[in-house]
Amino acid sequence: MKKYSVLIIGCGSIGALKANEFDMPGGQNVLTHAHAVHDSIMFEIAGLIDTDTVQGVAAADKWKAPYFTSYETFCQLNKSIDVVVVACDTKAHLGIITEVCHSEVSPKLIIIEKPFCENEQDCARALDIGRRKGIQFLVNYSRSFLPFYHTALADFVNESNTMEYCRLLYNRGTMREGSHFINLCNNLFGACVYSSTIPTSRVLHDHSMDDPTYPVVMVYAECSQVIMTPVDGKVAGVFEIDMLSDRGRITLVDNGSLAIHRLISKGNKYGNYPSLLHESAILYTNTGLERALVQVYIHAAKVLEGIAEPLCSGSDALDVHAIYSTLVRELDT
Repeated sequence: MKKYSVLIIGCGSIGALKANEFDMPGGQNVLTHAHAVHDSIMFEIAGLIDTDTVQGVAAADKWKAPYFTSYETFCQLNKSIDVVVVACDTKAHLGIITEVCHSEVSPKLIIIEKPFCENEQDCARALDIGRRKGIQFLVNYSRSFLPFYHTALADFVNESNTMEYCRLLYNRGTMREGSHFINLCNNLFGACVYSSTIPTSRVLHDHSMDDPTYPVVMVYAECSQVIMTPVDGKVAGVFEIDMLSDRGRITLVDNGSLAIHRLISKGNKYGNYPSLLHESAILYTNTGLERALVQVYIHAAKVLEGIAEPLCSGSDALDVHAIYSTLVRELDT
């Protein structure tokens, strides 16, 4: 069976190198692209690139793959590549996409880490460059690839008569972390018809000065109360989603790896009205988040074979950028 060749650009925490206690060859958790490709029966690592030689060599040793200092060097020794993974610093995304797409050795598919370029304008430019070359993009908003999120959670929303609210507790930047939630809401609730930061002093700089953690309110076609609430990352790292409808309440904890579904019952403990209090009506589901990258590559193979469209495309990433741009423009006025 022929395997698709994969070149990984960026050997850091998501590309190839996490501490072995979290991600290593043969380990259960798959938290890097290198691990997902290494374990796949459909893909193989053709090379690793990093501008940091020490990091690149360490990644090559860990995953038993060749290391290259640049894309140009890789192309001198390789005449083809099926997939390029862009897992480097976001500031370098546009430049790398431009180089890869204009090269004689260009891929069929680019898998890129969210948010896909620094801003809306660069994302649109990168998409245009890729389209001109006939290259597809798959964006790693990881929840988009998990069956729980795009099937079970979507069914919960679609089968609800009313969505009361959806709320995120988060930190480490509205673009860096909040973009995951915006992308999820775009998938679940249809068009975003309104978005605004909430006037308050509760704007946190717990990740970087360039990407504050804002309080945000949004209105979607299928959910009129969508709220992003900052929590200081210096107190505790948190990414928890909570939503309520007439079908019950779902809370996603442990960064979204565990779903708690409280069903509505007609108990009258505190009055004759529906209740979420009954312990017997609680369901727990492991969402598979710690192996989301496995699902990314299973889906990538289907895209390459022409039997599926990207579950999270470059256009989806552009939609997230558009909402974020609205928030930033509002703050500048």
